[in-house]
Amino acid sequence: FTYVAIAPTRGVGVFAAINQFNAGGFEAMVHAVNELIYQLAPR
Repeated sequence: FTYVAIAPTRGVGVFAAINQFNAGGFEAMVHAVNELIYQLAPR
C-alpha cells in the first residue's frame, strides 16, 4: 500500500509504502507523513 502527500508550493513531496495493509498501520503512516510534510514545509 502506498501513500503520497505533496506541498507543491513549498517544493516538498513524500512517498511512503508499506508491504502489508493494516488499518491502524495506515492511519499511523498517514499521520507520520503529514507531520513530516508539516515539518519540512512550514508556512
